[in-house]
Amino acid sequence: SGSLFDGSILASEGDIIVITMNFRLNYHGFLSTGDERIKGNYGLWDQLLAIKWVYENAHLFGGDRTRIVLAGHSAGAGNVMLLPASPYCHGMIRRVISQSGTGLAPWSINHHPMKLIRRFSTEFGCKHLEENEMLQCIYKLLQEKDADFYRLHLSLNIADDNPYPVIDNDFLNDTLENTLQSNAYRNIDIMTGVTLNEGLYFAEYHIAHFFNEHSSSKMKRREGIVNDHNENRLRKKRSIRMEDKLALSSDIELSPSVNENKPQALLKSDEIHPILHQEEQKSTYESNMFLRIDAYRALKQFSEANYIEQYLKANFLNGHCHLNDVRKRYETPGKDNITIRSRLYIDLVSDLMFNYHMVRLLNICAKTPNRNASMYTYIYSHKPTFKAKSLFRDHLKTLPSVVGHFAELDYVFGVPLAKNYPKIHNNVNKIPYPYSDEEQEFSRQIIRYWTNFIKTGNPNIGLPVPIQWNEYTDVNRAYIYLQLNDIQIRQNYFDSMYSFWFERYEEDKTGCPIIKTRKNVFIILLAILALIIFGLGLNVIYRHIRRKSIFRGYINTSSTAPPSFHNNSAIILTDHHSTQPLVTSSHVTI
Repeated sequence: SGSLFDGSILASEGDIIVITMNFRLNYHGFLSTGDERIKGNYGLWDQLLAIKWVYENAHLFGGDRTRIVLAGHSAGAGNVMLLPASPYCHGMIRRVISQSGTGLAPWSINHHPMKLIRRFSTEFGCKHLEENEMLQCIYKLLQEKDADFYRLHLSLNIADDNPYPVIDNDFLNDTLENTLQSNAYRNIDIMTGVTLNEGLYFAEYHIAHFFNEHSSSKMKRREGIVNDHNENRLRKKRSIRMEDKLALSSDIELSPSVNENKPQALLKSDEIHPILHQEEQKSTYESNMFLRIDAYRALKQFSEANYIEQYLKANFLNGHCHLNDVRKRYETPGKDNITIRSRLYIDLVSDLMFNYHMVRLLNICAKTPNRNASMYTYIYSHKPTFKAKSLFRDHLKTLPSVVGHFAELDYVFGVPLAKNYPKIHNNVNKIPYPYSDEEQEFSRQIIRYWTNFIKTGNPNIGLPVPIQWNEYTDVNRAYIYLQLNDIQIRQNYFDSMYSFWFERYEEDKTGCPIIKTRKNVFIILLAILALIIFGLGLNVIYRHIRRKSIFRGYINTSSTAPPSFHNNSAIILTDHHSTQPLVTSSHVTI
């Protein structure tokens, strides 16, 4: 079967066996009702079958079944972290490499499978049916339609209930967070990392989608106003500028359709994101007039909107509680600097979709007692030297270092070295990108780190590497910073970001601190008011008793004439059994 990744150069340079596997994707692979009716996780079962086959047959093609390493990128990275958590995979996996994703990310697990079922039924013609009929309709669709029929879409919500694995109490019995601290992961070496700006394409999608929705609603308002007047003016109003027409399109995608003229074994970065390789290519993404004409307008409108508030609302139960703190970190004071605001929004999306959850995984493992395996992490920061276009590149000229999702894959799979392998060159890349000599060496260095880890669990042992990559621990939090001609070892991996979001997530679990403070203040004020009322009540009772005592004292006095009462007079009352005063200096006004 075909593969989006050609592992020939990686296998040759690193002296390893590269096996790629296909599995069911999308709704065919991960649609679930959360129970026995549609159990889900079919894509994971497919991957398990491939792993079992390799485990049982590795010796037949020179492989070592005790050193099976799972490597995945993006959603695949989430999968390779979840697979060792399954009891069905126990003992078969020695190491994992998760690039740009972990099983802890909100998008890696679907916690509300029936919500996805209902959305599926609505979008694909199974709505307004009884539940059993709806499920029969879904079964029929899954049998008759191939994957291209179903369309996924991104939104501001990171965990937007797209088809992801589910905790089904069979393949997966517990959350990955708990499993990481169990024996299942005790002996599994981990390599994980991100690119410098993982959220680039997702942020671009949000901006384009926001502009699209804004323009569409604006046009609907226009049409509604005109319709109140007359049909002639409506027709006239509909004769709008070409760019406004294009802005109404709801079919803008970051991922173009597969080009039939492309070679079968292109890398995934070529296939899914031509944004990385557009030297001479045209794609549905770049050729869309809306994207070319209105990119600046989209950025401007987005920067002027409450985009951070919308993003927090979509991803936090109490998002409004964190708004001020998040704005201080991810927003500039003014609204004029669109470039900086866009860059900060990319950082926000990167942190919440990828970075925070990766550091959380590392910290959980680093603090797990009796763990007997290694951990290494990286940041990939190299942007190709050839001309790579981006949706808003013309308006983000101050962002030469933006390195998005997929950026490292070409270097891991050795694409810059393809010209050294004439027999497979055309299979890897028909378009001759002008990789520099430095980039070729950079790719070779990355391959050595990766394959050393694959063989030994230590990226420094084996083929020579330019610098020693320190292991990540709870003390040093070390990572390697992969950049051209200057690979560095750094410490305190995303410390500031992680601390910031850890506090926000903890606050979100326990409720809004602002609301809590208000509730506490209200309770305190209510208690004070109750004490005041209670005190006033006691005072009234006390005064009433005193008045009665005064009256009794007057009746029982031995004096033949009553005392004379004056305002603010000092009165001495005596009990007829005692000469000691009962009350002194009592001020009574008559």
